[in-house]
Amino acid sequence: MILQSLGALLWILLFFPLFILCACLLLPGFYRLVAGKKTAPALETFHSKGKLNTLEAVSTALAATVGTGNIIGTGQAIAMGGPGAVFWMWVAALLGCFVKCAEIWFGQRDGQGAIGTIRSSLGPRASSFYAFLAVLSTLFVGNMAQMNTVVISLSINRSSSPGSFLGLSLLLLLFLAFALYRGLSALGKLCSCVVPLMTLLYLAACARILFENRGAVTPSLRLVFTSALRPCAVLGGCGGISVRNALLWGFRRGVFSNEAGLGTAGTIHSLVRTESPRRHALWGIWEVGADTLLLCTVSALTLLCSGAVIPYGSLPSAELWLRVFSRSFYLFKTPVISLCLCFFAISTVLGCYVPGSLCARSTGIGEESFRRIYLLCAALGCFLPTDQIWLASDLINVLMASPNLLSMILLAPSFAAGCEQSKNNPVKTGIRSCPRAKKGVR
Repeated sequence: MILQSLGALLWILLFFPLFILCACLLLPGFYRLVAGKKTAPALETFHSKGKLNTLEAVSTALAATVGTGNIIGTGQAIAMGGPGAVFWMWVAALLGCFVKCAEIWFGQRDGQGAIGTIRSSLGPRASSFYAFLAVLSTLFVGNMAQMNTVVISLSINRSSSPGSFLGLSLLLLLFLAFALYRGLSALGKLCSCVVPLMTLLYLAACARILFENRGAVTPSLRLVFTSALRPCAVLGGCGGISVRNALLWGFRRGVFSNEAGLGTAGTIHSLVRTESPRRHALWGIWEVGADTLLLCTVSALTLLCSGAVIPYGSLPSAELWLRVFSRSFYLFKTPVISLCLCFFAISTVLGCYVPGSLCARSTGIGEESFRRIYLLCAALGCFLPTDQIWLASDLINVLMASPNLLSMILLAPSFAAGCEQSKNNPVKTGIRSCPRAKKGVR
C-alpha cells in the first residue's frame, strides 16, 4: 500500500509535468522531423556499420517494450482505472511518439544513448544516477518479474511436482544463458525472429475472441470514451474509480508499456550507425504505435468484449487472462495464454539486457559481471514472488525518467534546429552543437 501511494504521488507531482512539458517542447522538432518525409522508414537503411542494423535495433527495442505489460498491464490499468484508462493510454502514446523519436535522434547523434544525452546537459552525476536506476530496472522489472511470469504461466492451474518445476526453471535459464553469451548481434537477430512470431500468435488469439464477440466491439469502444471522463457514471464508482484514477493508470501503464521517456530506445538505437539519423528516428513512431496503439488496444478490447468479470480496484494477474481465453479456447485455454505470456516475457528479458548492459558499463560493472548478475536475478525470479516488484517498478520508472526528460527539455531547441538543418544537410549535427557539448562534456 505504501509503494502504491508513493508511486501515485510521484507520477502526479513529478512525471506528469515533466512528460507533458517535454512533449510540448519537442513538438516543433518532431514536426520538422516528419516534414518532407517521402519514404517510409521501413524502406530505408537496414544495414549499418554498428553492432546492430536497423531491423535488429527495432526488434530489440520492441522486445524490451512488448511484454507482459501489454497483457497483464492493460488488465491492471482497466481494473484500477476503468475502461477509460485505455483512452489515456492512447493520449500517452501520442505524446510518447514525440518523446521517443527525440530519444532515438539524440542517441544517434551522441552515440551513447540516454546516458550521453543526460551527461551533455545535466552533467556526469545525473548520468550516473540514471545508469544506476536503469540497471535496477533491467534486473528487477525486465528480468525477475518477467521470469516469474513465465514460470507461473507455464504451471498455472497445474499441480506441478517440484522436480518438473525445477527442470522447467533450469531449461529457461540454460536458454537465456545461451542467448546472452552469443553477444548483442545474436540477441538482435533472435529478437527479430521472436517478436514477429509472438505478436502474430497473440493477435490471432485475440482476433478469434473479438470475432466471436464482434457485437460487443462498438459498445466497448463507446464505453472507453464515456468512462474516460465519467467513470463513476458508467461503473457506479466501484473500486473507487474516478477520472483521476483513469488518467493516472492509463498513463502509468501506457508509459510502462512503450517506455517513452525512459531512454531505453535511445540507448538501443545508439548501436546503429546510419547515414540519416533524422530518418532513423522515425522508427519511434512505429515502436509506440505497434506497442500501445495496436497491442494494448487489442488487449483492452479483448478483455472488455470477452465478458470476463473484471476485479475493479485490484491488480489482477495472469489468472484474469486465463478466464478471458477460456471462453473461446475451451480445450487449449492453458497453452494459448501460456505461450503468449511466455513469448512476451522471454522477449522482454532478452531485449532489456541490451540497454542494461550498456548502462552497467558506465557504472563500472563489466559486461561479464553484469551477465552473471543478470542470470542470477533470472534464477531468483523463477522461485521468488515478485508482486512487490511490479509496484516498485513504478517508483523506478519515475525516478529513471526524470533526468532523461529534463535533459531533453533543456536540449529541445537543439533538437528542432538539428532536425531543420539535417533536412538539407545529411551531415550529422545536433547534440554536439549544444553549449555544454562544445566544452567537451560528452
